[in-house]
Amino acid sequence: MRRRLVPPGIFVLAAGLATALLFPQTQPPAVRFQFNVPVRMRDGVTLAAHVFLPKKEGKYPVILIRTPYGKEGEQAGALYFAERGYAVIVQDTRGRNDSDGEWYAFKNEADDGHDSIEWAAAQSWSSGKVVTMGGSYLAIDQWLAATRGSSHLAAMVVLVSP
Repeated sequence: MRRRLVPPGIFVLAAGLATALLFPQTQPPAVRFQFNVPVRMRDGVTLAAHVFLPKKEGKYPVILIRTPYGKEGEQAGALYFAERGYAVIVQDTRGRNDSDGEWYAFKNEADDGHDSIEWAAAQSWSSGKVVTMGGSYLAIDQWLAATRGSSHLAAMVVLVSP
């Protein structure tokens, strides 16, 4: 009796199909972005911000994340929300990373946060509604910015905060 062997090409095809099903390729995010966009504060100091926007042109509600820890740590979340219809700004606080000025914990956060909210609301891609987001230092930063009373501050997502 003669045995039939499966051609080796079938194994290659099966392995390729299994790989494709188990490890699907990720698509590049459907997001436009600009890195280190300068945002001027009332005293002339420039803060650096990464801006993530949905691919489609339009006006979007804005999520503002201000951090002393580096913008890159917030990038995955920014992509997530931008892919779902939000403009996202991730900004280095004064004197930290790519932003100008000198850093003193919490000293300038109220004015800088307010100025950043106003800047975000004035952009051509902004709906004028700004949500702040973050935990710990980023949460306290939000509380301080809110004391300045911007009419554009629609909500705050405050995590791990007193």
